[in-house]
Amino acid sequence: GDPSASVKPALARSESGKHTSHAEGEVKHLPPLRLQLKLPPDYPESSAPEFQLASSWLDSEILSELCRNLDQKWQEAEGSPIIFTWAEALRYEAPEALQFQSSTKPLALL
Repeated sequence: GDPSASVKPALARSESGKHTSHAEGEVKHLPPLRLQLKLPPDYPESSAPEFQLASSWLDSEILSELCRNLDQKWQEAEGSPIIFTWAEALRYEAPEALQFQSSTKPLALL
């Protein structure tokens, strides 16, 4: 079987000695984000691709932020091909969004 499947989260005690309300563990792999595209006839000259971003594990707040980032990248590059730029942005910005979220609140897994 998968050796990572047997890894259990490490539980810790707070300074008061009581159990904490969360578990911590190391995550090495997550399910992929899914970016579905529909290219309009006038792409890229005047229309952006229609897109849908989906994830089985990210909450809607992070997905919305990632979608806003894609929209902004289209505005910056309007008239130029954007699909590769979007793919690279998701590859590198999704982990940054997770680090930001995890520093402000626990990561919500769906």
